[in-house]
Amino acid sequence: MRRPSHPWILTLDANGVPHRWVSWQHAVFYHSKDLVAWVAGSHEFEIRGGINRVTGQQSFIRTNSIIAIKGRSHAHKLQTAVPPLNNRELFHRDRSICGYCGGEFSYQKLTRDHIVPVSQGGRDLWMNVVTCCGLSRSKSLPVHDVSEWSHARTTSRSVSRTRNRYQLALRVRKEAR
Repeated sequence: MRRPSHPWILTLDANGVPHRWVSWQHAVFYHSKDLVAWVAGSHEFEIRGGINRVTGQQSFIRTNSIIAIKGRSHAHKLQTAVPPLNNRELFHRDRSICGYCGGEFSYQKLTRDHIVPVSQGGRDLWMNVVTCCGLSRSKSLPVHDVSEWSHARTTSRSVSRTRNRYQLALRVRKEAR
């Protein structure tokens, strides 16, 4: 894979809030339109243009690896931003632990399950989804409180206790039949 000749440039708003990564061409555009409020970053580079026929000098624009763009602040977007819901982030939130049986599984054996099914009016939101293994999904078990598992202090011992409680509950349920 060929490495680009110029790196991507981080754009910030004038307050220093990160906005997005842009190519060197976008950075040149911002400089040429006088939209750059200030520059930062340890890497400075120069983009050369054509040669002026009258003066014989070559045009150039210097930019840095970080540039702040004049205009509206993006800070208000960060306060209301909710990360997009996808399986990778969901499994990370739930620490790859099934919300039904409490077992820890690999990414390939997990799926997303809606607590209130979409067919019954449930929505595809963070608060309505849980990490689930295929076996538990097929059994339609009640959802455990996964908040205790997503806490940073979750230990393998607490997961084992939950798994043992689940297995005991299954045995009691089978014996009651």
